[in-house]
Amino acid sequence: MIKKLIKSLKKETYNIRLPDNRNRKSKQTRRKPTFIVFLNIILLLIMSYIYLKKTPEQSYASTSFSRNGIDFRISMSREKEFGNVMLLMSIKSSKKQKIFFQGKIADASLDFKNEIILKQIIGAGISEIDFQENEVITKSELIDNKNFTNFFKNHTGLEKRWNNPLSLLDKRTVPITTTITIYLPETEKKSFIFNYEVSR
Repeated sequence: MIKKLIKSLKKETYNIRLPDNRNRKSKQTRRKPTFIVFLNIILLLIMSYIYLKKTPEQSYASTSFSRNGIDFRISMSREKEFGNVMLLMSIKSSKKQKIFFQGKIADASLDFKNEIILKQIIGAGISEIDFQENEVITKSELIDNKNFTNFFKNHTGLEKRWNNPLSLLDKRTVPITTTITIYLPETEKKSFIFNYEVSR
């Protein structure tokens, strides 16, 4: 009789403890997924920070045209280290001649969606150039990257991407229309697209 009573007490004790063990296991299984999610968020933030701190890749665009034995080539490139934009114009004459300008060689107008970002003079104060045969001259202007970052900082034309955090890891470029006005006796205009990598 006593043995049967002991056996029944053991069963009751086991049945009482069993729910506690199950509850403990369920709590542990709940904690693990929460920790994994938290760890993934931290890793994503670290990856985003590293990516956004990277220097932009070099972009390049150019256009050219010829007129009366004069070859003009205009190019834009972006520095890798500081992100500044280099505007370069080369002029080559196939023969010995004097070329006249209207007080400057050219203007560069940069715009995004018909909004002007900036205007840059190329060869200010130059009214004439005396070329030798096949001589090439170059004029360059360095455009500070702050002109672009300030323009795009709160620009409404850029789509917000915070609703999709993964999209922050994608490179995003915007087309900047560059219009070059060359001040020969008869003004000449040329336009081309420069793809600029936006940091936000």
